[in-house]
Amino acid sequence: MVREVKMIKMLCVISLSSLLLSANVFSASVGENYFGASYHNGAYEEDGLSTLKPAGLSLKIGTYIADNVSLEGRFLFGLSSDDSSIFVPGFGVVDFEFELDSAISLFLKGDIPISSSVNIYGIAGFTKAEFTVTVFDTTVSDDESGFSYGFGAEIAVDSDIFIAGEYIVYIDEDTYEYSGINIGFTKLF
Repeated sequence: MVREVKMIKMLCVISLSSLLLSANVFSASVGENYFGASYHNGAYEEDGLSTLKPAGLSLKIGTYIADNVSLEGRFLFGLSSDDSSIFVPGFGVVDFEFELDSAISLFLKGDIPISSSVNIYGIAGFTKAEFTVTVFDTTVSDDESGFSYGFGAEIAVDSDIFIAGEYIVYIDEDTYEYSGINIGFTKLF
């Protein structure tokens, strides 16, 4: 039994090593550039509130600064807001609207090629975002910024076009978090 377990572990290591060594077909090289666009499904979570889900459009442009490592700039702007309500003592139930106005991010992206057509990646950087809340016909905007991180996957549909899906935490503070799932495309040029 112990011998069979060792054999299975060894086969797993050999298989994983072969997969990683053959993955260079997908890898990107220094100097390659790319751009892309994604639909953004955001999630604002704060203690005491239901999750608010504004939508947006994310545009990105990047350049590979090392094999499988890129520097990427992103611009995210809101397309729709989300409504909710909260009980406020003295006022009762108060309706409000939450909107992502825009966000600018700078990321370092590290690719891990899985096969000739599949790539997974991690992403980390900094985001500055502007949010707007409307209550009782009064609008208040606020700028927030912070460390951002996430992960994603890309599937090649052509030699230079990829379908991408990712999850990114844009701002993560003690009392709230803004994150999003982005689905879109990336094109090398």
